[in-house]
Amino acid sequence: MQRTVRGVLEEGVAKGVDFSFANLRGAQLRNASLDGIVATGANFWAADLSGADIGIADLRGSDMRRTSLKDTCLAESDLTG
Repeated sequence: MQRTVRGVLEEGVAKGVDFSFANLRGAQLRNASLDGIVATGANFWAADLSGADIGIADLRGSDMRRTSLKDTCLAESDLTG
């Protein structure tokens, strides 16, 4: 079985892994289940987060430039900075 960035992130989030300052530039995360992810300062530049579930996330200071957020759920997430 080949592992994907999406699969590794979903598994890590479920286990409480801290993804702060991770380089996820250009990652294909369409429809990913990332509720509660901790990714302060992470680089999501040009990533595809379309349809992803990223509620209750800590994304303070994350780089979201050119990120696709169509139909993405960011309910109760902290996107400051």
